[in-house]
Amino acid sequence: MGNFNEILFSYEKEGGQPRGQICMDHFREALEDYGLYDMGFSRDLFTWKNNNHNNDQYIRERLDKAVAIVDWRIRFPNFRVINGEPRHSDHRPVTEDNARIRSSPGPTAFRFEAGWAQEENCASIVENVWNLTMQSPSW
Repeated sequence: MGNFNEILFSYEKEGGQPRGQICMDHFREALEDYGLYDMGFSRDLFTWKNNNHNNDQYIRERLDKAVAIVDWRIRFPNFRVINGEPRHSDHRPVTEDNARIRSSPGPTAFRFEAGWAQEENCASIVENVWNLTMQSPSW
């Protein structure tokens, strides 16, 4: 999952100069060479915008994608990709719906999103959780 800086099809871009067909073909061929397939998404098609407020220069593209091999997709048939809401970037976060693929109860791996640090209550939340953890008998 991530920013590939390329589109697969012309409909994945609005505005600006059209993407060259050869670039899209090469990207598609590279994915195919490794047996990778686009996993699709829910919500908005476009994951990047140039933030230009002039209509004739406004560009939107689907640069961020999740790809996987067929075996992985068979193993996790309920995995879903979600194009989130942009908060502190010109890119939409591409995330997965973990609740659908978790096979056993219990804690999930910690994942840090830099955007969280920009949230108004971030410092107090971290401090409170730290203090609770330090006071726990199991610590």
